Amino acid sequence: METTDKGSITVEKGNKKQVKCHKFKCKPIDRELMVHEDIDNKNHTSVSDCITGYRLFGLPQKVSSVKSSDVIEKLKWFINHFTKEGIAEEFKRIENIQAQK
Repeated sequence: METTDKGSITVEKGNKKQVKCHKFKCKPIDRELMVHEDIDNKNHTSVSDCITGYRLFGLPQKVSSVKSSDVIEKLKWFINHFTKEGIAEEFKRIENIQAQK
């Protein structure tokens, strides 16, 4: 997957880090997400929320070899596991914490 966009991810205790990424809109959860190289392991890929910068899940392959179908498959699993409502509540909780800082 090509990483031509720039995004900001959350690392330890709310600190942000700029990363090269590929952004896309996830209609089921109504969020813009980004696919980027995992900051701890260059052989893995992470998918994070663009607004909060929090990591949702990872893929055990280099970002350059990730296909859209890999992300879609894992995203479907993520949404089914945590439910749309649960994911929305977690985003709201994280955004409230960030607003208080």
